[in-house]
Amino acid sequence: MQDKAIFTVRVSGKERKIFELQRRSSGDITIVVKHSIFATKKDGVTYGPEDAVVEEHISIHKSPSSPRTNVVKWTQRLVDGRTFVTRNYTEAIKVHKQFAPIFSRRTGNLLHDRYIISKGRGSRVTLGEFDPEYFQLAYSVLVGPKDIRLASPALATKNVVQIQFGDFTVAVIWQYLAFTGEATSRHLTPTTFSDEEVAAAPIEKQADMYAMRAGIPAARVNGLFEIMKRSLAEELIDATWQALSPIEVEQFAAERFALSHVDLYLKNGIAYSPEHKALVREIQLLIAIFRARARYDAHFAAKSGQASARWGRLYSGYEKLVSEHPPLEKRK
Repeated sequence: MQDKAIFTVRVSGKERKIFELQRRSSGDITIVVKHSIFATKKDGVTYGPEDAVVEEHISIHKSPSSPRTNVVKWTQRLVDGRTFVTRNYTEAIKVHKQFAPIFSRRTGNLLHDRYIISKGRGSRVTLGEFDPEYFQLAYSVLVGPKDIRLASPALATKNVVQIQFGDFTVAVIWQYLAFTGEATSRHLTPTTFSDEEVAAAPIEKQADMYAMRAGIPAARVNGLFEIMKRSLAEELIDATWQALSPIEVEQFAAERFALSHVDLYLKNGIAYSPEHKALVREIQLLIAIFRARARYDAHFAAKSGQASARWGRLYSGYEKLVSEHPPLEKRK
């Protein structure tokens, strides 16, 4: 039985480590994440040099003393020695026989030499290859009982790999975000509650708190990934626009509109592949329609409501396009 598996992705011709699985003698497994060089105690936010993350791992415990619960513990150690721990008490594996979401991550830029994988023991699991000039990796990790498999037609537009590791199944879902590799990263980790925490909460909140511990069936994993990836993309786009000057915000308003109305994730990370070209064309069309609408609005105001047939046709085309491309937060 294997005791180490290394997950990698190929960037600029070199294999880069994303994380590795380690199996302990107790049967517990540890996910040692190749932490982002941009990570701080609140991932994605810059504090000071003392807040930089230097070690990060997630432990999935068999928890033999509990017939229902597995404890998942996420540990971050900072450069000044402080340690932060987040716990997830999940009943997904033992009780519901389904997947427990462990974490989702937008990796940001992986070109630093620290990500290059060194020789060593352990099987290799690759997440493919991408061009960092145009893309960055976004992925989710889930863990379930060893006899479960993740199979859903809804996942056809995603990449999926799953392995049996000790007494667990580890599944990874990923796509490539068509937004150049940024000098930021983002890590999303679910938080659940212990029996004591649930018991101490108001009665009206306890049912929802218990439900969070149930995990997610394989048929609904695609929907969960969609939620995670949108959150990762929208936060990045919002942060990018907040950094612009007022003049730049006005200048790039059409681009902002287009990026908020299109799915920026692709199954492959190869620049100018047919899939990438189709996305670029869709963004260009949305930008053109947005600018046409702005011109129409200005023309309409200038004519006191007497819109020309040409501008009316453009506006109708805009309305049709928006109905076919609702904002990401409104998509199901």
